Amino acid sequence: QLDEDSTDTQSYGGWLQLTHLKLNETLLHSTDQSLRSVWRTRVIEMRHNKLKTVDMFQDCTSLEHLDLSFNEITQVRTIHLVLGNVRKLALANNSLESTEGLDSLYALEELDLSNNLLKAMLEIRRVAALPLLETLWTLGNPVCEGLRGYRRLVLEAFAEDGTNRSVGLPVLDGKRATKSEITELSDNVFMRPTSLQGADYASLSSPGGMSATDRDRYPSSPELASSSWERANTLNTP
Repeated sequence: QLDEDSTDTQSYGGWLQLTHLKLNETLLHSTDQSLRSVWRTRVIEMRHNKLKTVDMFQDCTSLEHLDLSFNEITQVRTIHLVLGNVRKLALANNSLESTEGLDSLYALEELDLSNNLLKAMLEIRRVAALPLLETLWTLGNPVCEGLRGYRRLVLEAFAEDGTNRSVGLPVLDGKRATKSEITELSDNVFMRPTSLQGADYASLSSPGGMSATDRDRYPSSPELASSSWERANTLNTP
């Protein structure tokens, strides 16, 4: 722990100048108020530790990139209370079963959720409305292997939430949407019959149907869906 009352002002001043902090493979079990001393830091890496929660980052007001891969984090429900303007967040190889909380990190541009315990499409759809998200990693989760047409369903979720987003379709698991995928989205999502709009279509997209909350995320107006598609298609087609 960094002692903020230390008489070693030269050493303490060095901490204040840090822009990139690496604490990988240090057996960290938790974070503490020492992080107040690195409020100017833009990048923090804490990979391969024993962290179970995301905490004490609220004073890291300059933080843009946080890497907490290979820890033991099980939930992130309150992550939006301790992370403000983070643009890149890596949570790969943890034990997350839910993405609740991540959907409030509105500045996120890149999110790595690979190799967690996410089992339902609901957990992926939660982040589909993030307005600036351009890159998403999800491989290694049970939902990827257990749901037929998973990639198509994820792209559909992002396209249908297009009215809330400032960017087009994301780079999903390292791969941009292809022209054939964009064409398929055009045919199957935005030009489907009126009888399959909104909640009816959503219920067909996931085994077991969708919750009322999920159904609310789908546009029921063909005109609204078409405008969403037009923006996404424009931004993603070379």
